[in-house]
Amino acid sequence: MAKTLCDWSKKDLERHADQLYELTHQPTHFCRKCARVANCKRVLCKGSTFAAAGVKMPVPFHAGDKTPAVEDDPNRMVA
Repeated sequence: MAKTLCDWSKKDLERHADQLYELTHQPTHFCRKCARVANCKRVLCKGSTFAAAGVKMPVPFHAGDKTPAVEDDPNRMVA
């Protein structure tokens, strides 16, 4: 299997869908070459963080939670 997601073949995607989910769930990084996303830089060929690009990430809200992570302001963004 290829070292980065950018190089995965269609068969790799089919065979390793569970690993793909783990690597792309709640992404914090993106590839500057092909625009793929992941939650770690090491699996992208030209990885960069959304924060470094000036993107404000929303406060996580987990399914099953009855209240947002910040109760006083549910629309609060994190730098």
